[in-house]
Amino acid sequence: MNYRVGSMVFSGGPIMVPLLAAEFVHKSLSESQFFQGASIAEALPGSVFNFAAYVGAMQEGWKGAVAAHVGIFAPGVILVFAMLPIWSRVREQAWFRSTLRGVTAAAMGLLGSACLSTYTTCIKKGTDFMLQACVACHLPKWELQLWHCWEQFLVCF
Repeated sequence: MNYRVGSMVFSGGPIMVPLLAAEFVHKSLSESQFFQGASIAEALPGSVFNFAAYVGAMQEGWKGAVAAHVGIFAPGVILVFAMLPIWSRVREQAWFRSTLRGVTAAAMGLLGSACLSTYTTCIKKGTDFMLQACVACHLPKWELQLWHCWEQFLVCF
């Protein structure tokens, strides 16, 4: 499962959270367990991919954590090593640059979908929305980036 999720992640870890939620919430983890792990992963330094290890550990202990961590990183590592021999030739090709622009656009769509999915899951009451709105209004003052807004919201719960 984590290998499939890892192969879908083009623009970073925040996309991974709703994909993992679809795979594991209400099947092997409760919604509360899942979002507590997501909050911890967002609050701590390091890759959000480490969250996959939390999901694996909640299912199978330390062996599940290792398997999930390897599974989530494997597609990217395989892609890097597969592209190394031809990277210097293809990176200058117009068709390849166009392909990368298309992949970037698709990744932005996935990121928007991830944000919407997370919001509809986490915001259940008017007070939740108000807290999120207050954090969003203070982002320029705190010099935070927009995607950290939902992370801060998750950490509150």
